[in-house]
Amino acid sequence: EIVAHFGAVTIIPQPVRGVWTHEGRRFAEDNTRFFVDVEDTPETERFFAAWKETLKRRFHQVEIWITSHEIRIT
Repeated sequence: EIVAHFGAVTIIPQPVRGVWTHEGRRFAEDNTRFFVDVEDTPETERFFAAWKETLKRRFHQVEIWITSHEIRIT
């Protein structure tokens, strides 16, 4: 989906172990980390906000972390 929308993605294939607590219940799970370098536009922000909700439903998650960071290329 990311490649179809943005044309590229970088995936770290090793699982990232996460442990967290929600409503008194402890969860431990393996996560996949990936990166997409895209321009910071309102359209990009809307895409990721909507995709996050899709992923939460698809993977039955209480929350999914999607972060953004400024990139400077020199």
